[in-house]
Amino acid sequence: MRNPRCTKYYLKYKDETVLAFNTKSENVHIINSALLPLSIINKEPLYGMIKSFCAGRVMARNRKNYNWILKICGLTGDNEVNICIKSGAASLRDNYWICRADSNEKWGNVSLYRNMLPTHIGRVALTGIAEGSSIVTRINAGELMNKGTKAKCFLRQGRKIYMCKAETEDEINSEVISYYIAKELKLPSVCYRKTKYMGMSCSVCKILTSEENEMVPCRDILEYYGETRLHMNNRAYNYFMETDPLNFIRMQLFDYITLNTDRNRDNYGVLVKNRKAVALFPVFDHDSCFKGKSANGIYFPSGITFHKTICALKEMYKDEYVQLMPDIIKLNEYLRSVNFKKMFLGYKTEQEYIKMLHRTANLL
Repeated sequence: MRNPRCTKYYLKYKDETVLAFNTKSENVHIINSALLPLSIINKEPLYGMIKSFCAGRVMARNRKNYNWILKICGLTGDNEVNICIKSGAASLRDNYWICRADSNEKWGNVSLYRNMLPTHIGRVALTGIAEGSSIVTRINAGELMNKGTKAKCFLRQGRKIYMCKAETEDEINSEVISYYIAKELKLPSVCYRKTKYMGMSCSVCKILTSEENEMVPCRDILEYYGETRLHMNNRAYNYFMETDPLNFIRMQLFDYITLNTDRNRDNYGVLVKNRKAVALFPVFDHDSCFKGKSANGIYFPSGITFHKTICALKEMYKDEYVQLMPDIIKLNEYLRSVNFKKMFLGYKTEQEYIKMLHRTANLL
């Protein structure tokens, strides 16, 4: 646990110092503006910048088992800044972290990709059950910096890291079957499978981030542009279209086909290599696919209904849509195949299958 009496800290990117801040005087000094996180690049160098960064980083207060996780980490009652300071703010999303100004600690000893330890934080995060009342002495797990409301934990198997998420049977089924739809649409996607872990029904997937492949969520892109909501004419939406237009359109088609009701600002983003956005990050978190009641529901990334989103894509991005038409035709054929239907009905209902085929046909 880091020294709570210290007041001066560094935000670092790997071993490069990005900025210094003081929790007592609330002074902020930018040292390397080129390495600032996207979410705070356009913010004034005031203490609010630090609060904003930390608030967008730590787990949500409505996260299942939130209080138990804080308790086992000895963080009960701490605000977001203190949680980041005491835990080091290392995540399985990017290469930023926080340390004391007088610390000799190096990135190689902090990176969760290299040093994530098997602790009982994961058990508490997933089950809400603490084995004994001992507080961990080193917070190096990843659960504190992971968004979403579901109970979940990280697992390491050799050099690979997996996320295990407790869900209902129907949600797990959505996670599994949606991957096959995304794959056929040629949309990069996380692959999910069913598992039992700690006596709970869970979906499990491999973490696709690494020290070389970082993920910047939509939340940070909205912060960068000073926007709070997405619509098809705002700068955040255009950022995605400029970065990876075909896959961004594919994502919207996929969400329409599956009526995904949870493509929120933390559930998609861009893949960053060498600090440059190169593509849409592989889509993930499919548990809300097939939860939509109709195509008239509002779709977060476009700010309009699912149906109107498809109409707008066909009108506004005609050339890109034409490029995708061969993939849409192949997807339509695939979803109607005997083999896929048999697989789909192993996870979902006949009615859901028929409605999905109808939506897919509307894309042609």
